[in-house]
Amino acid sequence: MKKLTQLFLTTSLCLGAGTAMSQVFIDEDFSSGIPGNFSATSFATTTTTTCSSNAIRANLYNTTYNYADLITNDEPASGGQIDISFDYKIINWSGGGATPATFGTLELKHSIDGGTTWATDTIIDATNHQPSTNCATVSTFTTAVEVPAGSNVRYALEANWATGDYWMYIENWSIIEQVTCPAPSNLHPVMSGTTTATLDFDVNATAASYQYEYGAVGFTPGTGTGTTGIVTALPFEIQGLTADMEYDVYVRNICSPGDTSGYAGAAMINTYGQGLFMDHRPDCPTQGFVDISSTGTSENLADDGNVGVSLPFALFYQGQTVNNISIGNNGGIILGTATGFVPTGGTINGANTGIYPFWDDLDSETGSVYYQTVGSAPNRTFIVQWETRPHFSGVVGQNITFQAQIDEATGEIFFVYEDVEFGGSQAQYDFGGSASIGATGNYNPVVVSYDDVNYLQNNSCVNLYYTDCPKPEGFSVTGITATSASISWNAGLANENDWTIVYGPVGFDPATGGLGTLTSSNSTVNIFGLDDVTTYDVYIFADCIPGVLQSDFGLLGQISTLPHCSNPIPMTSATMDDSISLEWNWIESSGTGLYPSTGFNLQYGMHGFDLYTGTTVAVDNNFTDTIFDASLMGSGVYDVYFQAVCGPDTSYFVGPLTVIMPLTNDSSCLAEEIPVNGEVHYFSNVGATVQANEANAAPPVTNYQSTTGWGAGGFDATTWYTFTAPTSGNVYISGKDEGFSGQIAIYEVSNCNGFSSYNLVAANDDALDGSSNAPYFSVCGLTVGQTYYLVHDSESSSNTGLFSILLRDVDPEAGTTTGLIEVCSGDTVDLFNGITGYDVMGGTWYEETPTLNFSGSIFPTQTLAFQTFTFEYEVVDGCASDSVMQEVLIYGPSQAGVSGNLVLCLNQEFNLFEGLTGTIDLGGTWYDPSNVMIQGNDYNAGSVPGQFNFDYITGNGVCPEDTSTVLITVDATCNALNVEDAVFEGLEVYPNPTTGVLNIANNASSGSFNFIVYNVNGQKVVNGNETLAQNSVSKVDLSTLETGVYFVEVYNATTAKTFRVVVQ
Repeated sequence: MKKLTQLFLTTSLCLGAGTAMSQVFIDEDFSSGIPGNFSATSFATTTTTTCSSNAIRANLYNTTYNYADLITNDEPASGGQIDISFDYKIINWSGGGATPATFGTLELKHSIDGGTTWATDTIIDATNHQPSTNCATVSTFTTAVEVPAGSNVRYALEANWATGDYWMYIENWSIIEQVTCPAPSNLHPVMSGTTTATLDFDVNATAASYQYEYGAVGFTPGTGTGTTGIVTALPFEIQGLTADMEYDVYVRNICSPGDTSGYAGAAMINTYGQGLFMDHRPDCPTQGFVDISSTGTSENLADDGNVGVSLPFALFYQGQTVNNISIGNNGGIILGTATGFVPTGGTINGANTGIYPFWDDLDSETGSVYYQTVGSAPNRTFIVQWETRPHFSGVVGQNITFQAQIDEATGEIFFVYEDVEFGGSQAQYDFGGSASIGATGNYNPVVVSYDDVNYLQNNSCVNLYYTDCPKPEGFSVTGITATSASISWNAGLANENDWTIVYGPVGFDPATGGLGTLTSSNSTVNIFGLDDVTTYDVYIFADCIPGVLQSDFGLLGQISTLPHCSNPIPMTSATMDDSISLEWNWIESSGTGLYPSTGFNLQYGMHGFDLYTGTTVAVDNNFTDTIFDASLMGSGVYDVYFQAVCGPDTSYFVGPLTVIMPLTNDSSCLAEEIPVNGEVHYFSNVGATVQANEANAAPPVTNYQSTTGWGAGGFDATTWYTFTAPTSGNVYISGKDEGFSGQIAIYEVSNCNGFSSYNLVAANDDALDGSSNAPYFSVCGLTVGQTYYLVHDSESSSNTGLFSILLRDVDPEAGTTTGLIEVCSGDTVDLFNGITGYDVMGGTWYEETPTLNFSGSIFPTQTLAFQTFTFEYEVVDGCASDSVMQEVLIYGPSQAGVSGNLVLCLNQEFNLFEGLTGTIDLGGTWYDPSNVMIQGNDYNAGSVPGQFNFDYITGNGVCPEDTSTVLITVDATCNALNVEDAVFEGLEVYPNPTTGVLNIANNASSGSFNFIVYNVNGQKVVNGNETLAQNSVSKVDLSTLETGVYFVEVYNATTAKTFRVVVQ
């Protein structure tokens, strides 16, 4: 953005023997709008029908709207002649023609008393206005007598209406005082660091040195509050600045001792270490796309909804500190406010300060908008993700996913695109076809793409970064031959005047070389010495300060040289049944006799075919020939490409020349067969008629979106075709590729001339899904291998032209299950992982038991029961469908029980499970204090007193394993080998844990015992009624008890012992 209005201060500052003089200096082209210190009535800026690029204009048309003026700020004068010029034109509001000379008046005037009185400098009226749609330049001046030294002068342009309705245009208003030492202009920063800044300006005078002065923003130069310095070369560098600060800078010319200009400025600089411009490149972040849809904060924004969010870190963005943002559902983020609004689309240049990864009219029917901070300070990344957002509501499965990433450490911003294809009926919006991508701010707008699919078809990321020297813009190939190319470009945001051009093979790295390097001070160059039929990459780097500051990245373009063998020039064509006659011209362009033609190649195929996939015919060196091919279809539309052969060399294929075959299939008995292969076939019904009695076969009038009739009745311009029913017995018929508003009907026909006997199978007028006025429907249950007749008709006799027919097999495949999916509770399952060989298009998952948050193929298992859930995947394609069942078994988390402790005597036998409580999964493994696996769960306390940890690890094979610990304390004051303990030697209780029957065995004791089973509350739950004699086993049924810990007391008349038992 060019700032042309400069402020020159009246200052007396001794510089050697010289004195600084003020200068009236206004040079305004209105590219940045009307300056803020001007006063304007009725005038506004415009770029519409201007003479240059920008102007102001006012519409004057009656006694109410009869006045407009523009008044400058006061400028201090030094007593020199002030030259004034401006461009103007007056054109009619309606039609833009030249307005008559009787429009009224346009007066230029000045005031030196603050606007109290005005003196006229010149006036435009009926006596001197020349009506024109082009601008006229008015030039005049004021003298030192009119504007004395030391006075403050302001100028005004005043328009007064007399008659008509017109636009008054003003452009390029210049008011410059002539002084012996003119002041500089266009002071601007070139680059800045954290302690230095480099600036440049236009000198406008003969000066050997220059003085700069900088200070806090808003300071007044020449008052002793700033820091000064003198330089003799441009651009100049200021050193010793304080980091993370903002400064104002002024400069003035030192023309000679005693002759110094006024100050020019201020230019604002900062020491945040951020480049002066924001630019973009297609780089992706190191971490790529970071999916936060299951971890981030979901805002569930409504259609056109917005939410305010506080950033987790301060973002210095284009010269402003941003702490709050507004996230919009429509694919944009407004920066600097929590109450912003992102509308349904627009241009980047007119947008509010913000970043726009995919600014479009997005809906909220599916998915959500998430945000999350990842990483740790000072290297955090703030991510906003638009997840599975549709363009419009009511269309299932047609959505996109993308995100914006803001890097804390560098301030760089990335747009990362995971899926930018809506597909289906919204495919026209794929790849940003109706979206704006870019950013706006204080420095400059960044336009990456506007309603254009090219960028996202070739890139998956955008990187917004800061630089002092942006890359050039607008690569263009202006001329190309077999061995040379002419290219041009535009200067980048820095308005540089020098460039470096590096070219080489496709994919080469310009940092390591290439085939050649050029430098230029013109934005156009010629590259010579190229090979024919070769594509080259060309990088153009901006040299903002040649040898000092070059753009980090180059503008990338490509050139493709022509062949030495000249291209043919297609001329005319004619068709007959099964033949196409062609004529072309050829002129040698690489030097007479160097590359003469020796023959030609003709390649043809159905209209729209991909070049090099058609049928190629080699013909002689004449410029006419005929293609004979019995497979050419009546009423078919074909494309033909032409290639010259020059001995071993060839030209490019050029074309296509589109031809239409004769309308032989206007009769049903000469119907053309269309294969059921999913390929588009193009035809023309221009000249088609209706046969006698053909109307007897016309489908009934039902409605436009039907498969049993048409919305428009009768026949108007019919063409006939046949097809053979495929092995599935199902066919999809589409006319959507061309979109012609026609009708199609399908018949069983035994006699092609007997229209009254035609058996109607199906008929369709407009697409069943409402996506087109062309037919689009399916037919199922056809007899495999049988020939069916297909008629295409216009909806009216006046509607004829190019139409398309596509026939494809309808055989949906839901796939087969690979078996039960086993998951741990809390996991999220993608059901597609359980089936194979499935079609994605047209498929939908259904759940047998409704659960929370089930969406698409994603099944979250949080909070669900530990059981089997059943799902069905159904693929529907028109009238046919297929389905498959899939089961998911949810396992609960592994349970190793609640850790506990046991106090044992020396040498005491014990069961490790006695130390655990709670729910325990059996089948795990015990590890001793040395982490050695134990066989079984019975153990001996041993002869060493102390504390010992035993770990139990168990798992269910699906969920993560669980671990519990039993702390064993071996008491040195008792010993199981004592006489008293020996009484119970040989007693066993097993299995422990048990799921039902518990065995109590007396294997060695010489005595007999009784037993009682208690629960943890001391309540008796089993009273043993039998005596446990020597070498006997009692079986106790505990299957009716709840799971948990129980105690078995074995006793006789003199002593007792308690065993801890776990019931599962």
